[in-house]
Amino acid sequence: MTIAADASGGSSSCCTWRQQQQQPPPQQQYAQPQQQYVQPQPQQQQQQQQQGPPVAPPPPAPPAVINLTYITGWHNAFIHYSVDGKPWTQVPGTKLKQTGQDHNTKSIIIEGRKMEFVMNNGENDWDSPGRFTDKPKNYEVTSPGNYRLKSGKIEKTQ
Repeated sequence: MTIAADASGGSSSCCTWRQQQQQPPPQQQYAQPQQQYVQPQPQQQQQQQQQGPPVAPPPPAPPAVINLTYITGWHNAFIHYSVDGKPWTQVPGTKLKQTGQDHNTKSIIIEGRKMEFVMNNGENDWDSPGRFTDKPKNYEVTSPGNYRLKSGKIEKTQ
């Protein structure tokens, strides 16, 4: 029996084997990993997971107030004012309360940051800076805090 040689010098049986070797290997089936849909969490939840339990927001800042003590000989004292640029109160204004046993000391607390005002006794007597001059003015408070008004002079107290 004669074995025919191929161009490479090998036998035909060799070529059959080479043909079998040269055939591409059968395609392998790779298992596709199952993909699971994960819904993204809102940013707030992600931050909570990273930072721990939620922290309560800080309480709101207390409102700014002006605490005015007025030393006067009047039995009744009223303050006619405009706070933070809002409209003025109706005349005669808001009545001050007597402070302690001293009938001459009156006080009021007004919510706001700045105030322009004049004092009166609820009748026709008014107390304002420069009232005895030809240039009457109004009292002014430019920041929250405790103030004392006596004899036409206003001062910030502790």
